Amino acid sequence: MTVPVEAVAKPASRAIVIGPVLPFRGGIAQHTTLLARALSVFNSCRVFSFRRLYPQWLYPGQSDRDPNYEGHQELRAAYSLDSLNPLTWRRAVEEARLKRLLPSARVAVHPHPVYDQFPEPKRQLPRRAGLELLFYGFVRPYKGLDTLVDAMGLLSGEDVFLTVAGEFWGAEGHFRDRIGALGIENQIEIRQRYQSNEETAELFQRADVVVLPYRSATASGVVPIAYHYHRPVIVTAGGGLPDVVIEGETGHIVAADDANVLAAAIPSLNQVECQAMQPNIERFKQRLSWASLANAVCGQTGCSEERLGGRKTAQSGSFRGEEWG
Repeated sequence: MTVPVEAVAKPASRAIVIGPVLPFRGGIAQHTTLLARALSVFNSCRVFSFRRLYPQWLYPGQSDRDPNYEGHQELRAAYSLDSLNPLTWRRAVEEARLKRLLPSARVAVHPHPVYDQFPEPKRQLPRRAGLELLFYGFVRPYKGLDTLVDAMGLLSGEDVFLTVAGEFWGAEGHFRDRIGALGIENQIEIRQRYQSNEETAELFQRADVVVLPYRSATASGVVPIAYHYHRPVIVTAGGGLPDVVIEGETGHIVAADDANVLAAAIPSLNQVECQAMQPNIERFKQRLSWASLANAVCGQTGCSEERLGGRKTAQSGSFRGEEWG
């Protein structure tokens, strides 16, 4: 959550960012971190993050900290919030003076920027098929992996291979049983763990297409990673995912929760067609920068652009009719 705070000096303004930041794991923490860094270019930025994000008994993963950032602490971040201690929230609200500001707060709408902090791959992973698919990230019920597995069952024997890379939040055995029942063990690899940045780079470099068969989602950090590596995506209709896909140019949009439709869409792409989409992805991702998001927020909060030399960094564009930047 990002909210404005009353200007303390002219022309500079303050911004308050509340949410998990590095070294916490996952897309939300990375998104919050990069947004706070981008906002700091425009104005004074203060971050309220967590010292405890999850009670251990509620967290099904191995750890909520990213091993790539052991010992890391973000500048301007106060790791003061505790999910089990409401008093820490009250103190943050009082310090940020949110009560007075929230009733009149304005809202900025902007698509998820591209994650450009991921490295180039250090090596090439061996290919297993003519078309390499990637499902990436935490495996949770709403992400529709079961639909993708059933679609792969319909493509049994085809020159297609799927890598599932991410930590399962329950039900891993169910997926392995389903894959075995469909007889497609030789077409699916499961990498059941959190992937490092270096592993992520290698996985996306090998993939021809990144598949997001989600049942519902307001947004996803997986599409921005795919675009960073110039990989087209297959996403499902509904929610916010179609907002960042140009049909036939940066990927395809299919009906949600329908294995037959998904199975028909997958073979419609091949290596040549995927490579032909890469210039479209490069052009499109220029509109999805962190500076553009920060500028959209500052446009709502009155933050100064003087520190950027008076330039506006946001590109013009629209998503479902909502102007951003």
